[in-house]
Amino acid sequence: MKLIIPVFLLLIFCSELNAQQGSKIKLKNVSVSEIKLATIFLFGKEYTARQRNLLLKEILSSRFYDPNFKMEVNFQEFISNKKFNFIHKGPTEIIINSSKLSNRNLFVTYHGASDIETPNKEKINSFVEKVKAVYIDSSRKGILKSKELKKDILIINSEINQQSLNKKKKYFDSDSPFQKEIKLDRIDDYINKLERRKKRIEKKSNRIPLIQIKILTR
Repeated sequence: MKLIIPVFLLLIFCSELNAQQGSKIKLKNVSVSEIKLATIFLFGKEYTARQRNLLLKEILSSRFYDPNFKMEVNFQEFISNKKFNFIHKGPTEIIINSSKLSNRNLFVTYHGASDIETPNKEKINSFVEKVKAVYIDSSRKGILKSKELKKDILIINSEINQQSLNKKKKYFDSDSPFQKEIKLDRIDDYINKLERRKKRIEKKSNRIPLIQIKILTR
């Protein structure tokens, strides 16, 4: 009987040891980084973006601040697996760890005093490997500023229309051809000034980023 008890305890110990070793093997074989797909938070909701790193490389290599900038991302919802495309045209603001990325940055190499630029692939690749999360959202500041400028454009358009009506009215009300010419020239000059101002505001409005990309590396 004395011999049976130690043997029984030994069997229990061995079974627990095997269970622990089995658990260790399972845990060791699980790689979270391989299982978890790259994601992007779009307007507050998380989506799968398999080509996220490639997208980031393309954005950092581009003139993301240019009005002609275009971004296209393929997304997939977690639950429904529904696929869709997100397309954005226009300048984009990039925030990296709370700091705004300027137009001239370390991800681009400039050659001498010229405007010729080439992507710094080494720095871009190194940076992308450190990315923890990516958020694409509307730029609140950009939207408010854009609305403000659009109001200014509407006011200018209204004034141009009014002056055009005044131009016709004064032309018919005036009896002297000489006076007609003076009045018409003055109105035309004023309308031209309004048109030039309108173009400046439109150009400024086109440069305002309406989309903001936040990149976190920590």
